Amino acid sequence: MRRITRAALAAASAAVVCLTTMGATAAPTTGPPAPPGPQRAAPPGGPPPSPPAAQQSAPAAQQTPPAGQQTPPAARQMRPPPRPSAPVNPPCPPARLRPVLLDTEGAAGSVYLTIGYRNIGQRSCWVRGYPTVAFVDRDGRQIGGFATRTDGPAQPVTIAPGRQATFVVRYVQAGIQQGCDQPGTYRPASGLRISPPGVWHPMVVPLADAQACSWPWVRQLSVGPLTR
Repeated sequence: MRRITRAALAAASAAVVCLTTMGATAAPTTGPPAPPGPQRAAPPGGPPPSPPAAQQSAPAAQQTPPAGQQTPPAARQMRPPPRPSAPVNPPCPPARLRPVLLDTEGAAGSVYLTIGYRNIGQRSCWVRGYPTVAFVDRDGRQIGGFATRTDGPAQPVTIAPGRQATFVVRYVQAGIQQGCDQPGTYRPASGLRISPPGVWHPMVVPLADAQACSWPWVRQLSVGPLTR
């Protein structure tokens, strides 16, 4: 009877060990399982679902525009503006330019002289810039300072034979400006000595009834650029 009891106990212990091992193997892992991703089901009779954005082809911004549509302005190649072409004709030699007084007009204590540089040569040429201008007496001696330049663009001007490029000289009448407002601070001028831009080839344009300030620091004269 004792042998049967020990054998039964041994068998029961082995069964308990076996059941414990099986239970540990079949135990689930810690934490709940990850839920499956959402599935897009195709509607009945409709097209299949589109693939995710990461699986699509190149973005729409890089696609070629359809035929018949223009390229957006941002995609067009920017080109620099064309440079102005240089004059075809040669520059005017100073000996071929003759200054001529064309018009005189007075206004508000100033006198405006329109002067032309006439091309006395046989072919077209061009000039550009500001002439050099000053008052002179009857002996050709300079009175006062040189004319100051007024604001204005200096562009090449082509002069055909017999034609002229013009510029304007303004002078303030004597007796108005400080340093030229008392007797003895100004005296008669017989003309304007004018030289082309960039060179020294002076010629005198006669004037009548002009009074020139004696002091060089008085800005009595001003000159504009050559124009058509």
